Amino acid sequence: MLFKNIGLRIFIRLTLSCTYLLVFYVLALPLVVYAKPQPEQVKSAFVYQVTKFTTWPQDTFESNTSNIRLCHAGYEPNLQQQLQILQTKKTKQRSFIFITIQHPSVALIEKQQCHIVYFSNESWRNLSKKDMSKLTKSTLLVGDSLSFLAHQGILAFILINDKVRIYKNLQSLRHSQLRLEARLLALAKNYKGS
Repeated sequence: MLFKNIGLRIFIRLTLSCTYLLVFYVLALPLVVYAKPQPEQVKSAFVYQVTKFTTWPQDTFESNTSNIRLCHAGYEPNLQQQLQILQTKKTKQRSFIFITIQHPSVALIEKQQCHIVYFSNESWRNLSKKDMSKLTKSTLLVGDSLSFLAHQGILAFILINDKVRIYKNLQSLRHSQLRLEARLLALAKNYKGS
């Protein structure tokens, strides 16, 4: 009889523990699953996705597996951290190398050539339109404002009402040797100045 009572007590405690755990997971899981991503995470994901729909000039890379050099100009630590995570990913058999550039003019130096330059916090203002035009030839220039697109940028990821929107400058893209697939161009809104 003593063993039956101990067994019954253990059974009741286990059942209650499992019930509490089940209730906890049912209530807590939606909080984990539906956590809203930060704008920097979305922008970094957009950079990654855009590379899938971008074709660089044939002589840009030494081989089909050469790395994509992703450069970041401007001080924005959260975005920089998210862009660095891309080094763990591959796109079209290419890995990413992340480079922080202190001054945008570094992107013009051939040894430090970037395949993508993400300009944040108006850092592009340190370059003339002529310099931006030189970069646009074989480098995907990405920024975060419409004024960036007016200054020869190609794509901008702009935060509007807590959502990141993609804009494109078709005029800069036409002067570039880069090719963006139609699916990406259809998704991006036109910059009114182009």
